[in-house]
Amino acid sequence: MTTLAARIRGGGAGSRPVDAALAFWLPGAMAAGYVVWFWSNPIGGGAWSPFGDSPIHGESESYLLPNRHRPAGYPLFLRAAIAGFGSVEAVPRVQLALTAAAAWLLGWSAGRAARAPWLASALAAAAFAAFAVVRLHAYILSEAMFLPLLCAALGLLALTAARPAARTACAAALACGLAIAMRPGGVGMLAVWPALLWLVWGRIAARRLRFMAAIAVPLALCFLAEGAVWRAFHPDIAERPNIANRMLFSKVLLMEPEPAAALDAELAGFFAEARSRAAPLRAVVAGAPDWRTRTFLLERAQHGLTQPFWRSEFRPWLKAAAARRGTTPNRLAGVIARAALLGAPLGWMENAGLQYRALWSNYAIYDADTARRRVDGLARFDDIPTLRNSPMPGRPRDPAPGPVAALNAAGAWASFLLSLAAIAAAAWRRTRAGADGVDAALALAALSALAVHGYFATCALINYVHLRYSVATWPIQAVYCVSLAAWALRAARRRAGAA
Repeated sequence: MTTLAARIRGGGAGSRPVDAALAFWLPGAMAAGYVVWFWSNPIGGGAWSPFGDSPIHGESESYLLPNRHRPAGYPLFLRAAIAGFGSVEAVPRVQLALTAAAAWLLGWSAGRAARAPWLASALAAAAFAAFAVVRLHAYILSEAMFLPLLCAALGLLALTAARPAARTACAAALACGLAIAMRPGGVGMLAVWPALLWLVWGRIAARRLRFMAAIAVPLALCFLAEGAVWRAFHPDIAERPNIANRMLFSKVLLMEPEPAAALDAELAGFFAEARSRAAPLRAVVAGAPDWRTRTFLLERAQHGLTQPFWRSEFRPWLKAAAARRGTTPNRLAGVIARAALLGAPLGWMENAGLQYRALWSNYAIYDADTARRRVDGLARFDDIPTLRNSPMPGRPRDPAPGPVAALNAAGAWASFLLSLAAIAAAAWRRTRAGADGVDAALALAALSALAVHGYFATCALINYVHLRYSVATWPIQAVYCVSLAAWALRAARRRAGAA
């Protein structure tokens, strides 16, 4: 007689039906409890929330209203949710339900893949705890859907690593592609796919082309569909702007070494003038007393260069030069930026390394001393007329109590080290024991860690940093911490049994 527990059994031979049923139902009960808890007030009844007490955040309107600089994924989701449920006020509850479902799928998939039913509950509990802290489901922000889709992708990747099948790889790739369509900064997550192929390469010898097609096709379809939807949203715009060009342009103006850019005389002259105008910003950043304050100042300077400086000082010249060359100001800025980056790659990497460190350290959770240095440093920008009345890149946060700031620092660096440990352990097991030596829990830990590293690297290399980018990865950091602990515990038990 086939029972529900048998159908959902979590791990092949040796799994007890009762364990498999618990691995399915306990995370499900957590998901239901999470939805019930936050349903009446998704933000949390006035308790501390990272983005304030309103679902409309500073960037929310750019998703609700037509904005050519935004990708089409999240605006499309918002239109569908509003059309289906009647108002924008319903969106946080839709996101809440989808977040709970994704966390349940992640826990159940990991427990089933690792043949460790208890891992399903442990992983789901960790994910729900992290989600409850960040509460991204409550806000009109692209991370509200980016993160659940990433969790779903990781759960499906765990199943694929345990038992490579084209259908689960295809589903995982689809979830990953949709996540990137929501937030293009997640393109760094594509690093998980070469890693997955390396982990399972020996087990798919007879079907490698089919397996790779199952990954590539849904990813390509997601990118093509997002582009088609964007064009449907903006039929009057001939060329889609690339915000990365402006971001990179701001970065090269803030690099300390003078880039030896390979440009023609006209562009070289403009670039030298632009560097001269940005010199006061570089001086403020260079005067920072410590790395954290330097991060705040670099964030402020880069934001200024992509907003008021761009509009008032750079765009008019770029527009005229672009018209003479038959291109666009945005594309011309990208040409200049890439030439400068190639001329001084170490300067680019120095700033990117600082911002990468800031993202891992949750840099905007700080004590009173850091808050004072931040205020003092930012005040120096008041002498620069273009920035004086421009908006800040984010609302200032109150300083955390000293013990909280210290706990954040310890936890952040522990998470960073565990991410490296997960990747190194998976590489070591794969090299030493082949594809069969990397079990699903270790594979999930390594792939989750790679996803976070890839996301942070993309932000640091192209974008300016924001605490929200760090906060959005906390559930994924919980995934690799719990999964790595599960693998280490199982390895310790095997060694104890062998002894």
